Amino acid sequence: MKCRILALVVVTVKKSLRIIFRKSRKSAPVDLGLDLESPMVKMIRLLEALENSKFPPILGWKKRMEEARSLKESILVLTRRPELLLAPEDLNGQLRDRFDTQDTSEDLVQFLLDCSTAFGPAEKEKPGHSESSRRCTTTSFDGDSDQLQRTQSGSFTPASEVESRIKRLISRRQVKQLVAWEEVTESFFIDYSVAHAKGNPVAVLMTTAMVALHRFDLFTLLDLDECQMRSYLTMMEDGYKENPYHSAFHAADVTARLAAILNATGIASYLIQQGQAIKLLAAVLAAVIHDYEHPGNTNQYAVHMGLDQAKIYNDRAVYENWSLYRALSLFEVEDPLNGHPSKAELRASIINYVMVTDMGQHFESVGSAQSALISAALMKPQDAEDGPGLDLSKLSPRNLDIVLMMAIKVADLGHTATPIDQHLHWVERLQQEFYHQGDLERANGIPISPLMDRTKNNGPCKGVNQVGFFEVIVIPLYQFWVDLFPTCSPLLEQLLANRKYWEENPGLPPTLDVEANPMAHSPLVPDVSLHSLLSKDPHLEERRLSHGQMRKSKSSLESLGLISLKTSEEAA
Repeated sequence: MKCRILALVVVTVKKSLRIIFRKSRKSAPVDLGLDLESPMVKMIRLLEALENSKFPPILGWKKRMEEARSLKESILVLTRRPELLLAPEDLNGQLRDRFDTQDTSEDLVQFLLDCSTAFGPAEKEKPGHSESSRRCTTTSFDGDSDQLQRTQSGSFTPASEVESRIKRLISRRQVKQLVAWEEVTESFFIDYSVAHAKGNPVAVLMTTAMVALHRFDLFTLLDLDECQMRSYLTMMEDGYKENPYHSAFHAADVTARLAAILNATGIASYLIQQGQAIKLLAAVLAAVIHDYEHPGNTNQYAVHMGLDQAKIYNDRAVYENWSLYRALSLFEVEDPLNGHPSKAELRASIINYVMVTDMGQHFESVGSAQSALISAALMKPQDAEDGPGLDLSKLSPRNLDIVLMMAIKVADLGHTATPIDQHLHWVERLQQEFYHQGDLERANGIPISPLMDRTKNNGPCKGVNQVGFFEVIVIPLYQFWVDLFPTCSPLLEQLLANRKYWEENPGLPPTLDVEANPMAHSPLVPDVSLHSLLSKDPHLEERRLSHGQMRKSKSSLESLGLISLKTSEEAA
């Protein structure tokens, strides 16, 4: 009898230790000093707490009253402004309190507010357009996803044959030394910066996507035509412009990171086991095409300039819609699916997955996902054999689509969670694009977008701006994702390490500081805009001319994109 009791005690202690160990592995919430949960998420959390409360009503009356009061306040906010349902409460005030420490903070605050239709461009008038025309798209989680229950054709290809196909694919191209292809689907941190610095002679996007499709065995499972798929992916790569940031290398980087996320979380294997490999294909292709033919400027720029794309899509998610239209039209021509019956379902999924990358809907997209996925009923127990986190088997097809959409958002912002040298590579290139757009806006006589005026010396490479972007946009998203999938915690750990770097380096790198390095100016900046700098350094213009940094003529500016330029004199 004593032996039985002792054995029972030992088993109980082991189980308790296992539960404690599991809990200790869960990522602790990052305290950012901001309340970024939407009213909808707060209401769901409060109602769930009430539903699962272990306190008798009499003993817990004070706590219940506080929760009821908080719930009532959230509901009252929504009755006044329904568009705030999925956006953080009083985001404008919170940001101004948090970042109002310097003259340049206004740009940062407005840039972050632009990530929500509740606070961003929709509330501001712009030249020649009404307020109503500024609304961005509302990302939809609906569609035909409940019909994506298809079985795949064929059986699994042996792993050795898959790797053999990948080796043959890579051997045809001079790419071996530029990218660690063996790590595609295995590593979050594949370095594309070396290949990016060397230009694009190696079909890096096509190769990345083909390796991922082979690793997931989608050619066999969905009976895809490998030759036509390679041809389609090559067309996609050729359609990416040579922008500093939104290039084929960015698409390859996002595709590789998404593949690693889907593999590490078990989402890929779950989709295949459930006969839904078509969704896995849709996710990979969405990453490939999400910035197809991107011109290197923002949706707001297209709207302000009255470009044809903005008119076609009624000022809503302009370039996301354009990328989808162009890429899916070419997909119809190539037809790598060989007339697969799930073709319409693939198209619907790709549209959803690409549309969620519109940063103008960031808070609404994340708020919708949190509202759908935060329920404790969807989570595995802390002592589950495969660890805590989201239980995919409990998800409806609609919620599974939401998970894939969040995976793509995490991958799209993924450079923020790469080793610091890779991260800096992408941030510097993003600043080049931002400043280029600011130059075009100045030349066309329209307001310069936040963080895009190089004469303010206040772009994405400024540490304080990165800290704001991390704390308001990226960290909450990654914290949410890691709570769902703890196996992705290395991403959050690297993200926090990068934030620390920016906190310790709040200024600009010398090579990108306009005052320390006048050559950081763009040739598109009109001479008049440099007046203040010229007054400080009379030899600045001479150095600019000696290095060929002459101001571009009107005709050369027009050749840069879909614009009709006016000089500052004509605008006056």
